[in-house]
Amino acid sequence: MYRQLESWMQASGAQWLRRGVVVGNTRAERCWERPGYVEVRRRDGIVMGVRSNTVRVMVKPAGAGTLDD
Repeated sequence: MYRQLESWMQASGAQWLRRGVVVGNTRAERCWERPGYVEVRRRDGIVMGVRSNTVRVMVKPAGAGTLDD
C-alpha cells in the first residue's frame, strides 16, 4: 500500500517525502530506513499527549533530487 502511495505522490509532483519518527520506536525507525528515508535532523521537546519526545526528521527524494539538494 505504501509503495502505491509513494508512486501517487511522485506522479503528483512531490519532490521530497518527509517523516517524523519518535526516537526509541525501533520498529518505526527501521521501517522508514528500509525504503530509503534518511535522518536530516532531530527535534527535541515535541509534546504528544503527556509525553515530550525527540523526533527524527527523515526525508527521501521523490524526484530527481538528491539529499545534497
